[in-house]
Amino acid sequence: MNWRNRSSSNGNAKTTHGQAGQEAPGQETRPTKAEWENQGFTVRNVEIMPESDLSAVSRKVTYRIDGATDEDFEEPIFPIYVPPVPQQSQQTVGGNTKSAGGTDVATSDAYWAKASEQARSTSKWIATALGAALLAIVGTTPLSPLGGTRIDWFSLPGYLAIAGLFLLGMTIFLVLSVQVPGITTFGDLMKPITWRWNWKPWMSIPRAREGMADSAAAKQGVQLHIGVHSLNELGHRIRIEEMTLDAIAVRLAAETDENRTKKWTQIKTDRGQWLQSLIDAAAQWVIVGSYLSIKVKSERARSIGLACGLLGGTLLIIGYVGLQAPVTQETVAYAVVPSEATSETRKVLGKSCDAFTAVPIATDTSKNTVTLYVTGGEGCAVNKRVVLPTKELARVTPSPAPTKTS
Repeated sequence: MNWRNRSSSNGNAKTTHGQAGQEAPGQETRPTKAEWENQGFTVRNVEIMPESDLSAVSRKVTYRIDGATDEDFEEPIFPIYVPPVPQQSQQTVGGNTKSAGGTDVATSDAYWAKASEQARSTSKWIATALGAALLAIVGTTPLSPLGGTRIDWFSLPGYLAIAGLFLLGMTIFLVLSVQVPGITTFGDLMKPITWRWNWKPWMSIPRAREGMADSAAAKQGVQLHIGVHSLNELGHRIRIEEMTLDAIAVRLAAETDENRTKKWTQIKTDRGQWLQSLIDAAAQWVIVGSYLSIKVKSERARSIGLACGLLGGTLLIIGYVGLQAPVTQETVAYAVVPSEATSETRKVLGKSCDAFTAVPIATDTSKNTVTLYVTGGEGCAVNKRVVLPTKELARVTPSPAPTKTS
């Protein structure tokens, strides 16, 4: 495809021919890559400029960027090389038969659909393996005593259990997001790719889409049509071709000469075939973009989700074990020795706690502390593990039962 130079809409365009993507010395050509990728790029008008004998036809494309002054560029549109129209094909994916506009699109759809199914299958195995591992660990821990008891969630074990539940919820969310990938349109692949924040975090879909768009632009001519240098340009050129066909249709309807009518019909057919080629290319990029979304979510489930699941399961078990009361020992009655409300024991158990019952768990003679699980006591914080100084506690020996006398 050949290009002509660009000029202001108020000036005259000089018509110099050159190879695609090359500039004539000292002259401007088509919009730059940055202009194609500008969010405010708008195609304003397409004007057809045929030679008198219709041996060659050019067009002048007028565009505007962010409301600035209109600019335009000229390029030949006939004669050109037109890719052959691929035949209709049937592809079977997952037991379902699909048809597409051409062999290229159908083959691409079938290939990436199979890749998407493999990514979803991977996430299912991750969820199954993680669930089996957690079930095996949880099955070995005595969690049943928690049922029907008051749990002190505002303690270290409680915080660990809450954190574990949150991380497990994150794992479930990441795994399920692979199964429901969302909708991808070609507009989502065109720059600027927006995100709810100014920065695009690692392993985010917008960041992956930007990388794909940059790769396509860097290897244009291989992944894009010759002369199309970015995904943005591909999208805008589809619009330009539609406006070109509309202008050609107006010329064709006004033509009365039979030979010229045949020539305009050939021009219209060629441009329509070229438009279909661009649309097929955009459709294939949408297919690749859809798989890219699934791939990013699958990688997040495999790395972040697996780490969150293992860490969350560990924290949940540690927290629940710390929250539950021991069941292998008997309770002991204790009295709080100091009467000051500022003592360590009263700060932990409550200012009005004078006596309580608890299950002894461990004693640290080096620190002179004892670990207890408090089970009862008026005005005392119960159903929680505490570490108290031994000098502030005194065991209460129950009085012997009175004996009967005759």
